[in-house]
Amino acid sequence: MRQILSIETAEALKAATAALDVGAARGHALAVCVTDASGTPLVLLRDDNARQTTVEMAVNKAWTAAAHRRATHELAAVVQPGQPGFGANIQFGGRLSPLPGGLPIAIEDAVAGGIGVSGGDAETDIAAARAGLATLG
Repeated sequence: MRQILSIETAEALKAATAALDVGAARGHALAVCVTDASGTPLVLLRDDNARQTTVEMAVNKAWTAAAHRRATHELAAVVQPGQPGFGANIQFGGRLSPLPGGLPIAIEDAVAGGIGVSGGDAETDIAAARAGLATLG
């Protein structure tokens, strides 16, 4: 039997809020999703001015990071034509996201969730996700 670690809603809310704050400080209206270990959303926050598309993108980034236990931007090179993972990004109903801004949440070397950020440029999305992770210790 194995133990599955997951973050709690209060922790997810704290992480999502920190990520939104990074976006605001950089002038970007973001959406942030934090999932549990299974990739199920615990918290979804959207800045009042975030574009419609940012919500689904944030959810997909968080799900991808939790499910694949790696940063979403690490998948980008693998899903390109001629690469071994070509086409993988259309699997799972298009949920698999190779876009920057999704990071796994690790506790004791096990993935306990994912955080996905959308609405900024690549650097802002990644920085906001990292700020969210930083609140988790």
